[in-house]
Amino acid sequence: MKRLLFYFVLFCLVFSCARQVRSIEDRAADGEPEAQYKLAVRYLDTLLFSTGEGRYLSEGVNLLKLSAEQGNSDAQCKLGNSYLNGFYGLPQDFEKGLELLFLSADQGTPEAEFVIALCYHTGQAVAQDYNEAIVWYKRVENHHDQMMSTAQVNIGICHACMKNYEEAVRWYRKAAESGLPYAQFLLGMSFLNGEGVIKDKKEAEKWIRQAAEQGNEYAKIELKKL
Repeated sequence: MKRLLFYFVLFCLVFSCARQVRSIEDRAADGEPEAQYKLAVRYLDTLLFSTGEGRYLSEGVNLLKLSAEQGNSDAQCKLGNSYLNGFYGLPQDFEKGLELLFLSADQGTPEAEFVIALCYHTGQAVAQDYNEAIVWYKRVENHHDQMMSTAQVNIGICHACMKNYEEAVRWYRKAAESGLPYAQFLLGMSFLNGEGVIKDKKEAEKWIRQAAEQGNEYAKIELKKL
């Protein structure tokens, strides 16, 4: 009896999921951009279609393009990043990728803002410009809590690359106090080397230990030396 009940519940769940997919497919076919985007993500990224091969890959990319053309910011971001990196069988196209990312960022999509910041930070698709990267990282930091700490530590790294070590430490500390292990490691190393702060081995060990306890491999290695 229990086994029969289990299979009944399982059937209901599968049937419910199938109905939901069909519903999204109907709305996507009607040209609804949000449905087109969600269905594209299902085809390209979920476990159900994880291979991303055959018609699912083709349909996913086509739906992503249709949604982006209608101004869906999430689709613009995902498609832009895909062109930037040559994902999903798309040709790598920096110009088209950045154009879509900027369109998405203009609508306030933090993921698009972050990718643009990374481009300026690393010099991918654009001339490397740490100051411009900082501008874009700050946009992320100002309105997206989940990405805030990563944006903060990257701002610190940009300042360190420009030898603005005191400013770098200020941003490392912000991210470290939020619990980001890599920021804790960088802050600890700043205290260890006296970059942007007065050398303080005790303070260095405190932050490096916190990073190591959270699994940061660099911190684990450095902690053994202290």
